[in-house]
Amino acid sequence: MKPRSVVIEKPRASRSGLPGLFVILVVAMLVGLFPWPVKAADCPQGRVRLQVLGSGGPELNDGRASSGYLVWVDDKAVVLVDAGPGTSVAFGESGARFEDLQAILLTHLHVDHSADLPAYIKGSFFTRRSEDLPVLGRQGMP
Repeated sequence: MKPRSVVIEKPRASRSGLPGLFVILVVAMLVGLFPWPVKAADCPQGRVRLQVLGSGGPELNDGRASSGYLVWVDDKAVVLVDAGPGTSVAFGESGARFEDLQAILLTHLHVDHSADLPAYIKGSFFTRRSEDLPVLGRQGMP
């Protein structure tokens, strides 16, 4: 089986440094889903949705996967935002296909937002994905 490589890119930091809808929309623009500038009316009804894979923190007993979200467009998961512990299992249960992802966005490198990244990378070896997958985050992010 041919190994897949991961491309790590460092876009400019946002002024606020906070993740959210703005970051998701910027990623969507980067992958060509929306024109610039983006307005609420530009988001076609029913085409785009956000799925929570996990919303827990770093606690061991909160009963939830840590931070992770999927941006779906036309019933395909195209952007994974954060990869906290447990999100790779939730990704598999979601029906998403790794081959459809166009980017992984990490808001920051705290363990509850990034610990499953190695699981996604290793898991990609068992898919039919043939192109590199950008992993994006803020420059100089902790």
